[in-house]
Amino acid sequence: MAEKKKMRHEKGFTLIEILVAIAILGMITAAMVAGFGTVSKVFIHTDTQGNARTSAVAQMEYIKSQPYNSSFDTTGNIGSDIGAGSLYQLTSSPGGYSATERVLLEQIGLQEITIIITGPQNITYTLSGYKTQ
Repeated sequence: MAEKKKMRHEKGFTLIEILVAIAILGMITAAMVAGFGTVSKVFIHTDTQGNARTSAVAQMEYIKSQPYNSSFDTTGNIGSDIGAGSLYQLTSSPGGYSATERVLLEQIGLQEITIIITGPQNITYTLSGYKTQ
């Protein structure tokens, strides 16, 4: 009988207290899941930008390794835009990315080359450089 009296005086958690604790833990978990989703989106965006940058640098190096194309030097005006994809050949881009090359004649023997890489989610990376004769 003494044991039964002892148990009646001990306090424990009520059902309401347990439900409130579970609700609080649920809100904390939901906030953490939303945070992980944001982090993964940022990671994907950063990875895509890095791939676009790497591709642009590779395209620029490939163009610089090709012989100087002087066909526009004699027919174009200084400061005129030669246009996209008209003078130099580009390497193939990785899947999901497209590359465009624009050439601007700065002066005879000097061309400004601009590489524009467009990747997934319309992420664009632009790299400019010069090619001399």
